[in-house]
Amino acid sequence: MKPAVWTALFGLILVLSFGCTSDDSSTHDNTDGDRAVSDGDEDGSEDDLSSDGDLDAEPDGAEGAEAEDGDAEAFEEEAIEYDVPDTPDPSVCALAEPVDSGAFDPAYIRVTSGNRTQDKNFYLLTLFDGDAALRQAIRDDDALTAIGTERDGAFRNAECGEDRGCWGAALKWEEDDIRAAGQALAALFTNTGATLAADHLRPSGLFFIHREKTDAELIAAAWADTANGMNEAFDDFSGDPAPARMAEVIEGIKSDETDFLFHQPLLRTVMALMAESDRDEAGRYEPLVDGENKAAFETLATIDWDAYPFSIMLVPGMGPDNLEEALDPAGATRCDLVAERYRAGLAPLILTSGGHVHPDRTPYCEAIEMKKYLMQEHGIPESAILVDPHARHTTTNLRNGARTILRLGLPANKPAMSVTDVFQSAYILSLDSRCLRELGYVPHRSMERMSETDNCWLPDPTSLWADPRDPLDP
Repeated sequence: MKPAVWTALFGLILVLSFGCTSDDSSTHDNTDGDRAVSDGDEDGSEDDLSSDGDLDAEPDGAEGAEAEDGDAEAFEEEAIEYDVPDTPDPSVCALAEPVDSGAFDPAYIRVTSGNRTQDKNFYLLTLFDGDAALRQAIRDDDALTAIGTERDGAFRNAECGEDRGCWGAALKWEEDDIRAAGQALAALFTNTGATLAADHLRPSGLFFIHREKTDAELIAAAWADTANGMNEAFDDFSGDPAPARMAEVIEGIKSDETDFLFHQPLLRTVMALMAESDRDEAGRYEPLVDGENKAAFETLATIDWDAYPFSIMLVPGMGPDNLEEALDPAGATRCDLVAERYRAGLAPLILTSGGHVHPDRTPYCEAIEMKKYLMQEHGIPESAILVDPHARHTTTNLRNGARTILRLGLPANKPAMSVTDVFQSAYILSLDSRCLRELGYVPHRSMERMSETDNCWLPDPTSLWADPRDPLDP
């Protein structure tokens, strides 16, 4: 079937799907506080267009998901041939107004805890634990000390055995308690001269979604996001090990005679349960600039950006349906497409995007396997390839692409490209409502079609926000 026919057919499928509604609660339902772990994009549901973008919309969860959308990729990729667009026009998505990144500083140096997964998911708590001045200020605060004493007692006095719900009641934060701790934190770090917001929260970009708030409101909101994220992570990962092993892990933390700060009992429990389940994907490859992205990062200062119409070319991954295959043939075809465009000089950098997604707990990372393929099969130099080894959905392919541009200091007002098959390329153009529903925002300022396989877009800095509710790729 010719590409134009495929495009028309897929467009019809999208139109029909928008007229439907879904009752599938496995992906987003967390009303009972015990969320079923998502199977990601396999339902391909882009059907509820009523979202107002509120942040209580649930992100897709922790367990085995495809980085792409199953409905958009059930096709025989090798039967389709694509051409490089003759005259790709970046002006179709250019905007007159420059990007406003607020107080975000790409040169900000993050505090580290020694646990990269914690740092990615719960950076606010890494600051509390890792910055000596912040840690002492918390210990000296009467309100937070009282909250910590109460929570420490509830945890240490719990006799729950293998009862997961009992441990949750002893450890998880109730809404009123979250609010009280947030008020105490806001008062502490705005009344004592401490500069938590100005020195860390704003320049890190990790709390960018709250940028319009006052410092006190920002601190309280950052804490609320973090506490809710820990609650959901407990629900996700406490059911992963066998009950006896879960109890053993938690009892080990309980037996620690350390004088816990108010947030530490649940934080340490969640991190131990994630480690027990080998769910370290969020921090597994960090810091990327010292590892998989080192060669490309070291060449950034030498790039003449004016010589290229686009900043980067984002190619989303696609996982195979078995544990023996490292790279799905459709993923290889996407690499073939982007290699042609690289040779045509459309951008100096390729960004491969996709984590350890499908099948669940696969040893293969989509982005890294695509990088290998581009180097081995097409001779693309490593210095021209960036990887995003985290994304688990098409929405987060786009979000992480925007993050990469902004965090590495690439020209954010120069359009970027997405290069993929005709199905996903058309699907990407329809993703705004799903992004609002799952991310709480749209990760691009503009998105326009250039050809049946190529879109151009500009990053939105809200993508910098790290969402603690999505523990494998916050």
